[in-house]
Amino acid sequence: MLDSTLGAAVAAAYGLGGAATLLGPVARGQRGLVWRLETPAGAFAVKDPLEPMSTDEAEADASYQEEVLATGVPMPRVVRSVSGAVLPEVEGHQVRVYEWMDVAGPDRRLAPAEVGRVVADV
Repeated sequence: MLDSTLGAAVAAAYGLGGAATLLGPVARGQRGLVWRLETPAGAFAVKDPLEPMSTDEAEADASYQEEVLATGVPMPRVVRSVSGAVLPEVEGHQVRVYEWMDVAGPDRRLAPAEVGRVVADV
């Protein structure tokens, strides 16, 4: 598991600036923990997998997400490391980075047709 001392190392691996703060974990997903990385370039979500991932699996997943994003589905952008990798190892930890996206709570005022369009596009 990551720890808060690795913020600068993660930021350096992804070219996100020198001064960085790693907070969390702030959430848990199906496949791992999510940390918040605050850098001069902005805030980012750092995914810390619970089980090791293969590079091929991570690349395929990222490619699919990039295709979905290109169609207009609102979702966080995949951030690649300075070497172009999706899943570099940082001080012995596999990490994936995404742009940070705040998620609002449920809102009954959302337009059902728009929600349906977004879900159908996925």
